[in-house]
Amino acid sequence: ILVALAILSMVCLAVTTTSGTAVDNAGYLRERTLATWVAMNRAAELELAGKWVAVSAGDSSAAMAGRKWSVKVTGHETPNPDMRRAVIEVRAEDRGKDPLAVFTVFMGRPAGP
Repeated sequence: ILVALAILSMVCLAVTTTSGTAVDNAGYLRERTLATWVAMNRAAELELAGKWVAVSAGDSSAAMAGRKWSVKVTGHETPNPDMRRAVIEVRAEDRGKDPLAVFTVFMGRPAGP
């Protein structure tokens, strides 16, 4: 009986550890998904603004799902003078320095008047 109880306790411990890891992973995936949506929204805003993306970095913030997000957009030149690459990094404002989402979009030069 003691051997059976020892085996049962080890199984219970393994199940508890696995469940805790699954909950942690679900929270992380939720954060990454929200950060990706924030990045996609910012990319849509850049497209709708109809302006040429500057070759520099610009910081802003956004709110989604009751949280604040830090958004950094960096413009880069490309070999094609009529295209620019914009890299959008999104971080949770209450978290560390590492971005939860990095989204890259290519934008054409806006049409002139």
